[in-house]
Amino acid sequence: SRYIFDTDVDTEVMMHSLSRYIEAVGKIDSKVPLDQMFVKAATEWIGAYSLVYLDAEGRFAAVKDPIGFQPLAYGENESLIAVASESFALEKIGIKRTDINFLENGEILTIGKKNKINVKSYMEEKPTKRLCDFNFSYFAKKHSMFDNISIDTCRVNQGKELAKHDPEIYDLISKYGRDKIFVVGIPDSGILSGMGYAHKTGLKYLQAIEANPGRTFIQKTQKLDLRASQKYNIRSDMFEGKIGILVDDSHVKGNALKLLADFIYENSNPKELHARFAHPPVRFPCYDGVDIPNCDVLSAAKYDDESINLELAKKYNLKSVRFNTVESLANSIGLPLENLCTGCTTGNYPTKYARDKFVRENKNYKHLLK
Repeated sequence: SRYIFDTDVDTEVMMHSLSRYIEAVGKIDSKVPLDQMFVKAATEWIGAYSLVYLDAEGRFAAVKDPIGFQPLAYGENESLIAVASESFALEKIGIKRTDINFLENGEILTIGKKNKINVKSYMEEKPTKRLCDFNFSYFAKKHSMFDNISIDTCRVNQGKELAKHDPEIYDLISKYGRDKIFVVGIPDSGILSGMGYAHKTGLKYLQAIEANPGRTFIQKTQKLDLRASQKYNIRSDMFEGKIGILVDDSHVKGNALKLLADFIYENSNPKELHARFAHPPVRFPCYDGVDIPNCDVLSAAKYDDESINLELAKKYNLKSVRFNTVESLANSIGLPLENLCTGCTTGNYPTKYARDKFVRENKNYKHLLK
């Protein structure tokens, strides 16, 4: 190749892809229309991208991929126009929430004369929009919106959906009474789902687990107590003699749950511990946006729908484990299931590339595909 790469970041590959097209078309037309350029790019780029483009001529564009996996928000006030992957970032620089909009899949934003914002589709025919469902449980900041859907409301709803389809909790309430049971959301993104679960069940919510500020780098060789205390502040006394319902955003590798459960058992004497997850089990790698390499690193990939709750409960020494279903997740978001990318949960990938890559690189897990 005659292109020199300075990094292994996909953005640089995209830059060279665009420059190659500009060079080829520029021999005929010195000013390549931006929408034409991104129509061509969409035939080569597969997966999620929400990007901002600025060239040497001062032309600006914001572009969202044809499927629309990830959010791209834009807005303006009297002094600026801004684009960001999270709407919360725009509010932080003074743009009111009511002045924030979102690009749809396959759309391009440009700025015209007198700083007028122009938004149009750069594709004649677009595939069905599929928003990444993991944003609603984990990735997005709780203060943000995703295509005008409030993330914090979604997470509270996820907790309510969990409680709605959890007959076991009502059996516990009937047997022990509400005073013996409390709910705790695992920081940070499990907190709102925990509150929603507590609200729906009528149980008290106690923040018995708090996140330590900043990022911690935990070594495998460190003792359990040290590893847990670096990541969390855990009020062991609150668990003494009680039934604790641990509500988390998702279950991917399972490291955090094991860390917490073992620490609580070693430092207090809870009557029972149960785990509830707002997102359905993550069994499949993501090849369209998030760097999850293969099924080997995914705890849930080893179990089918019938065995997963029981097997994970045994593995982590918990009384019970339950997950939201994809249907419950869609209900909590308020979107039809067909408008969500559930590839990491169901293996129903939106792109042929991802489907083929899964079969090629996960031969021992083909049985997961239905």
